[in-house]
Amino acid sequence: MTNDIINRFSEKLPDSYDYLAETPEEAAGRLMMVGWAGQDSGEIRDLIDEFRPGGLIFFRRNYPNRLKYYQDKYPLSQDLFAPELFGEVIVKVKKYCLRMVGRSLIVAVDQEGGKVFRLPTPFFQLPSAREMGMLEIEETRRLAERVGQELKESGFNLNLAPVLDLDSLKDGYIGSRSFGVEPEKVIKYASAFMTGLLNAGILSCGKHFPGLGGAVVDPHVGVPEIEWDIDQLSVGLNIFRRMIELGLPAIMTTHAFYPVLDQDQLATFSKPIVGLLRKELGFEGLLLTDDLEMGAIVSYQDPGLAAVQAIMAGHDLILVCRDIEVIRSAYKAILAAINNNQITRERLVESALRYKRFMELTRNQP
Repeated sequence: MTNDIINRFSEKLPDSYDYLAETPEEAAGRLMMVGWAGQDSGEIRDLIDEFRPGGLIFFRRNYPNRLKYYQDKYPLSQDLFAPELFGEVIVKVKKYCLRMVGRSLIVAVDQEGGKVFRLPTPFFQLPSAREMGMLEIEETRRLAERVGQELKESGFNLNLAPVLDLDSLKDGYIGSRSFGVEPEKVIKYASAFMTGLLNAGILSCGKHFPGLGGAVVDPHVGVPEIEWDIDQLSVGLNIFRRMIELGLPAIMTTHAFYPVLDQDQLATFSKPIVGLLRKELGFEGLLLTDDLEMGAIVSYQDPGLAAVQAIMAGHDLILVCRDIEVIRSAYKAILAAINNNQITRERLVESALRYKRFMELTRNQP
């Protein structure tokens, strides 16, 4: 499959959905980005039918098994056609969502490079951010563009990268996922990465706001508590500020405590921290949570309550990346909060407009 196929699909099926006339059920679904457990595209159709999500997120576990599809036609050693099959599935999903829901959707993946990559060989495997930070800036841009071209050809429109965190601790959680220890270096390489993706028609999401460089604990397992003072945090915050000025379209927050910014809530649920991003740093793009199935959340509170609190704090999309029952719990909690006005009309309109602008950006890419 080629870019021409994707582009023709986009031209033939424009998004004329009225985001401001959504029912509560439509709004609740649009506030969610969801994943699923296996390789059956029927699972995706079921998710669209039940939840009408705003986005889908793919993982390595969802990659089509070429042996399942091609064992009768091709030698088992061949890697051919699996990416094409993946792209065919995504285009069909987009068409199905448009037909059933009336709009297209965000299709995302974490293809950072190094140890965080979701699409296996024969997709191109990026080096880690640390390794890219040792290359010439132009080479990093070129590598990102190569990855972006493959993502575009497969039907994706969002890469949940680059990481904007500093590699501040010798044995910290972030490690090789960071471009380096110097803020200016991180800004230069992250902007080159973002530009390379954009040249290929893929949008970026910077993470993990307000900065995970001081984390030792992995938020997939537990709750990081970052005891930095405001001066230490400001170094990382300035990276986000500069990337926002350069046009970063989406940001992901993190499941960590920052006592100097909010003594009571994780960043995921913190109105002061989201307010800092919106008001002081001037970010008007799409704001995502990290996965609500991570250990930092499930050890902290119920996923349904977590979803509602994250939206009330100012997020535009909440991520639930695998478990259908957790997705269902989050959806029901969001819907109930909309119906009882806990999530206000103003909050829904605000997120709807950001989502609409983001979708317009995806259609305007090459």
